Amino acid sequence: MQHIGHATWDRTCPTFLRKRAELSTRIPESNYRYFPVAGDSTTWETFPEGCKPISEPLPPSPSRRWSDEEEYDTMGNIHDQDLERNYQASAYPLTRYTQTTLPFQRNRGHQPQSNNTQDKEQAEELDKKWKRKAKYRIYSDGSDIEGSVGAAAVMYIKQKRKERKTVLRYYLGTSEQHTVYEAELVGLLLALHLLKQVCTRIAGTAVIALDNKAAILAARLPKSGPAHYLLDEFHKALLSLKAQHNDLNLTVRWVLGHVGIDGNEEADIEAKLAAHNHSSKREDLPCILRSTLPQSASKLKQLKNAQLKTDAERLWKASRRYSKIARIDPSLPSDQFIRLTQSLPRKHAALLFRLCTKQVPLNLVLHRMKRAPSPICPACEEAPETIEHYLLHCPAYERARTVLTIEIWRLARSIPTLLNCAKTMRPFFKYIHETRRFTRALGNLTVPSTKETR
Repeated sequence: MQHIGHATWDRTCPTFLRKRAELSTRIPESNYRYFPVAGDSTTWETFPEGCKPISEPLPPSPSRRWSDEEEYDTMGNIHDQDLERNYQASAYPLTRYTQTTLPFQRNRGHQPQSNNTQDKEQAEELDKKWKRKAKYRIYSDGSDIEGSVGAAAVMYIKQKRKERKTVLRYYLGTSEQHTVYEAELVGLLLALHLLKQVCTRIAGTAVIALDNKAAILAARLPKSGPAHYLLDEFHKALLSLKAQHNDLNLTVRWVLGHVGIDGNEEADIEAKLAAHNHSSKREDLPCILRSTLPQSASKLKQLKNAQLKTDAERLWKASRRYSKIARIDPSLPSDQFIRLTQSLPRKHAALLFRLCTKQVPLNLVLHRMKRAPSPICPACEEAPETIEHYLLHCPAYERARTVLTIEIWRLARSIPTLLNCAKTMRPFFKYIHETRRFTRALGNLTVPSTKETR
């Protein structure tokens, strides 16, 4: 049944709402707020009657082009109004248990601009500009020192005679539980809380400066990521602040760190103090920071990957093959071989790997596999055809070896260097091609130029 005044896909259609209510009555499981998990009571929460959220289409992106000042203003009025309208469309608040994608959409053609100050003089000049322009200046920072992580925010309020300074600190935990990125996001929360807590009436320009671009970009991009629940809290605090202070013009900007800017250096000192478990009073902190934050999932993955690498290295060094391969490539296990062969054609990389593992089809190996009548070198017929004989001693290849020595000098006398040095790859494969030992199976083995490489 169609109703005049809305499109067929509109989620506010009366018929759709009635059918949806009937379905929810027949299937009570659809009223759970989260996917229910046995043994975890936090996932058994249900929506209050009549409060189940209705997903609505995202609003269209702004059609007009933003000016440079609006692009530079990370949390300006344009973005805040769009964000506030979409948050009000949700029937329930975001929680710390879900990391939800930010419910707003940006113009795909818009590329966020940031202040890419490169030297100390420009950074100091820009900071002085904001010092004259902004009545409220907040510097936030996160720190990981001596195995502990902390965050801090320092606010300067411009007054008639001198600036008033206020500080908030928060201790997150050990570096095995949290990351510096989390600390930077906590610093943003502390910065907003300082504005909301200290000033009863805010009007004019306020600026939050931090030296972490990842935190600024994460606050602007409409996608989820690590510690996204902190960004949800940041936007909720931002909306609350804007609702209380309509005349506030807030900007989040990047500042060049560790170049002697007073506010940034002060925030760094306070963050290190917070990392030593010197938090501010519990009642002075935002609500989400009055209890222990959940452990970082990305940090758990980092620790697990590091443990897996350590275990793999231990098992590899205990292997009977380690002593043989270590003579050629002592860096294993590592990604050195991948970096070395990423610009080589596939057949060159395969032959190099066989040379490193001593499984190259020379007569000694072929005879062991019963694919050759004798292990003796077919070129000189004087000694078994080992890798050392083929590369360093065979008199039949002396001319090609002389050309190789002229090109790379003493490096030509070391097998580990020949097989693991990027500088020797082109002359080395030129030597192999000149010997014609693998031409029948692999063809031309000279290394092509960069444009011809796969």
